[in-house]
Amino acid sequence: MIVIVITIYLNQGIVMNHLALCILLATTSSVVTAENYSVETGISFTTKDYFDQDINASLLDATYYFNHIDDSKGPLAEAAFLNKSSELSLKYGYASQEFLENYTTWGLGGRYISDTGLIVAIDYTNKGITYITGEEHIIDSGYLEVGAYITDVSTLTLSYSSNQNDKIDEDGIISNTASIRYNHLFLMENDTSIKFNARYGYTTYRNDKYSDDDFDILDLSGDYYFNHQLSVGLDFMTFKTTHDEAAIKYGIKSSYFINNKVSFSGAWSLTDIEDISEDVTSFSIDVNARF
Repeated sequence: MIVIVITIYLNQGIVMNHLALCILLATTSSVVTAENYSVETGISFTTKDYFDQDINASLLDATYYFNHIDDSKGPLAEAAFLNKSSELSLKYGYASQEFLENYTTWGLGGRYISDTGLIVAIDYTNKGITYITGEEHIIDSGYLEVGAYITDVSTLTLSYSSNQNDKIDEDGIISNTASIRYNHLFLMENDTSIKFNARYGYTTYRNDKYSDDDFDILDLSGDYYFNHQLSVGLDFMTFKTTHDEAAIKYGIKSSYFINNKVSFSGAWSLTDIEDISEDVTSFSIDVNARF
């Protein structure tokens, strides 16, 4: 198998035009034939304007499903969710941050779903950071999630995550977060659907270098599927930065399957941070393939 990756340079106008084009395509759905797949791969490119510093990142990921995924049950993007298949996943990424540091990221994870709908998921991510001074350090992140399918189209899960920095004294822990999450897919007439996601979390810090206050997280998102191939969505999140500043993040996204095997998606977000005049903006594009 030969994969040819073409790097695409983005600006705000291109991203917004892409989203607008996807909306226009909603009324011209092409016919796709149901197929099965077991492997899903993706590559994403992200650029972020972070306080007058440019951050550019790329990420490769792959997921293997233990059961063949039948994509005929609803929106193509929700096929894995509707099939309730256990999985293994891998990821590798690289990012460059102007004036400060470069870093590589790799991770692996797994999700087990029983015949009764029980969900158990684990994930580990390693970020190796190299500063322009030559100093290096590592941030490890662990994630555990348990829950269940409460209906065929909805899940309720509890999760716990922890971040650890090898340059911090004592046990190195930066923060711990506990969350509860609810997902529901509303299947409607004429192949239209709505996916709703809600999460409430609470983060505690173990090191005053990062924050002197614990805080709540509210994360809401929704996707409207015009048909099985095309969606447009909105994201909203409230949280605090590691420097104890309140922040609100808004986002818009869209995805489109040109056939059962290949899809493209784009996203734009703006983060408004309290008492800071300049917002943080981010643009990304993803290409996904199934086998």
